[in-house]
Amino acid sequence: MLKMTFTAIFAFTSTLCLSVASPQAAELVMVEVRSCVYCARFNSEMAAIYEASETGRSIPLRRVHPKKWPADLAAVDKTPFTPVFILVDEGSEIGRFAGYNGPEHFKRKLGQLLGR
Repeated sequence: MLKMTFTAIFAFTSTLCLSVASPQAAELVMVEVRSCVYCARFNSEMAAIYEASETGRSIPLRRVHPKKWPADLAAVDKTPFTPVFILVDEGSEIGRFAGYNGPEHFKRKLGQLLGR
């Protein structure tokens, strides 16, 4: 089985995302709360890596509290669950995935989402 580095995965997925969403308008919305242990785990293990990646620069991470839903995301279905990652382009949801079970899980789910 081919092993890819974080950089290779995100370089690959950023190429995919260019055909899916406008890089200036697209964002990855993370629904999170302070008490969420999986949110904290994502923040400690993956957030900085994602934000420094080409994909993270093209599709920035935006953090949203489920009870403080921003008006510009009115067209996106709210969720009480955390963490949930929602790919949004020009205010419309492209897709989402729930949960964080480590870097490999995040990369796989994000790759699937960007491949849509």
